[in-house]
Amino acid sequence: MTEKRLWGWLLAGALWGMPTAIHAQAQAFFSADGVQQQLLRLIDTSRQTIDLAVFEFTSKPLAEALSRARSRGVTVRLLLNAQNPQDIRLPSDLAGLAPDHLRRMSGRSGRAGIMHNKFAIFDRQRVVTGSYNWTTGAERSNYENALLEDDPQVVRAYDRQFEELWEQALAVPPDGISVLPGGNAMGSRFWRSRWMIRWRSRHRRFNGRHEHKSRSTGFRRGYALSSPTRSAAWWLLRPASTRHPEHRV
Repeated sequence: MTEKRLWGWLLAGALWGMPTAIHAQAQAFFSADGVQQQLLRLIDTSRQTIDLAVFEFTSKPLAEALSRARSRGVTVRLLLNAQNPQDIRLPSDLAGLAPDHLRRMSGRSGRAGIMHNKFAIFDRQRVVTGSYNWTTGAERSNYENALLEDDPQVVRAYDRQFEELWEQALAVPPDGISVLPGGNAMGSRFWRSRWMIRWRSRHRRFNGRHEHKSRSTGFRRGYALSSPTRSAAWWLLRPASTRHPEHRV
């Protein structure tokens, strides 16, 4: 073997052992780009697994896409923020998720925190993260962003985080899920009104005064602000889903 050929083989061996960092560039999507369409494309092209951790899920188109993926044999795992099982609201297409594929958790500090992640991992090869919640409001009303990344190191980091959260989360029994009426924006408003009723009723209990409603005008009267002590008690015992400014976005 000549010296030139020997150096060629040595160079090829060195290059073969070097780690490669070649991957597609990250892609950023914003509200005007139609984040939902990008997510639908990723769901419809997934073949093995979809792991999803989001604060809330009310989007019917995305739920339908996940249902199609499940019918193809894709394993779908959904992690949601919820203090109690009855806090979970899902479109009807996801109501049939098995308990071992649907889990809930709140924040690191228990009652005071929330699970505020919004990321999805597709086939353990691509991850989407950002401010975008998988809700009707995020697609139609809000300014949102989403970042698509397929760097192996980044994807592995998100995969590890999801597995850690999944081990800590609690399973959700099928009878504990509230199904959204139609799974659309009207359904979200309907459920928001239910939470506001609960919020007001609990606030009135700590207010210490009964709130009367005028039969003639329909306006409320006799309502007084609570004392600092009663306000503090309500603040500590308020419903978990009203504790964050992004409540039901």
